[in-house]
Amino acid sequence: MEAPISLRHADPTLEDGLVFARLVDYAQEGMMRMKFGKHAGEVIARAFIQPGHDLCYSYVTFAERDGRILGTGSGYTGEEHRNHTDEVITAEAAASGRRWRQSLMEWLAQRPLRFMEVVPDGDFYLRALAVEPAYRGSGIGTQLLQRLEGEARRSGSKRLSLDVATKNRRGRQLYERFGFEVESESPRFFGLPRTNVARMVKTL
Repeated sequence: MEAPISLRHADPTLEDGLVFARLVDYAQEGMMRMKFGKHAGEVIARAFIQPGHDLCYSYVTFAERDGRILGTGSGYTGEEHRNHTDEVITAEAAASGRRWRQSLMEWLAQRPLRFMEVVPDGDFYLRALAVEPAYRGSGIGTQLLQRLEGEARRSGSKRLSLDVATKNRRGRQLYERFGFEVESESPRFFGLPRTNVARMVKTL
């Protein structure tokens, strides 16, 4: 019989940061590697242990079994997001020599990124939800969503919101089962089909 899944808050360590970096790259379908190249894990892990931005450890929950991290979820309020800056990530990208790559990717994806940057006050935004491929469909994503919803309610937020690739049918189905509905869709990446994201929301 397998041990149960346990949930814990992330620790401000490079070890946790490297795991989070890999999982958040899954959640964003390789976007982190596109932005930072082969050093993506190191850039994100070094930023992870610092406060004041979207990828900070303080917003991250891990799902574990027998001490092995199998999934992660992260989220924060719209008010917290408004007070975040990109300075930490930018500094770490510059230190690794990947600032040019980050700038290029942000310029290319500027229209969808502007859409995703808007998090209204009163929303609790789910920044990332990812499960190791071998463990998808085992209920870990649901447990993480339940934990994040609890955090949202404790924060006094009125809604949960998230962005998911429109082509990510499996992800959208999970969120729909959890009570989310599509509110709007971002512009496409250079107008190409299936390159936009859907903003999904759930009233609390």
